[in-house]
Amino acid sequence: MDEIFKRYLRLIGINKRLGIKRHGSLIPVSPRRDSIVKGHLLLAGDAAGFADPVTGEGITFAILSGQISAKALLTGNFEESHVKQAYHAQLAKTILPELRLGGVLAKLIYNYPGGARGYSVCMDRS
Repeated sequence: MDEIFKRYLRLIGINKRLGIKRHGSLIPVSPRRDSIVKGHLLLAGDAAGFADPVTGEGITFAILSGQISAKALLTGNFEESHVKQAYHAQLAKTILPELRLGGVLAKLIYNYPGGARGYSVCMDRS
């Protein structure tokens, strides 16, 4: 990866560099097994493990879970038990089923890569 990046820099005319630092972390691709509600804190996005298990993409679920958490706060009237119930109920209707399906697809694709050749998956999100 380093060599590919260096070739890219040369290609675009950057020959002198002060330094290259790489940063990264693991992307959680399955919902947390412990609670996503911790006291007065609602976990959303990557913190809750809401990244697509097939692609690792997480911004879609981060935005959606943020919106769901805001709605849960309002509909639960900022009362902890009501907020928690509203958050879990809405996640169970929206994000969690998609992540479960993605988990199944990821197992098929990554555990049996030859079997996935020649197939494409289309999902209707409407």
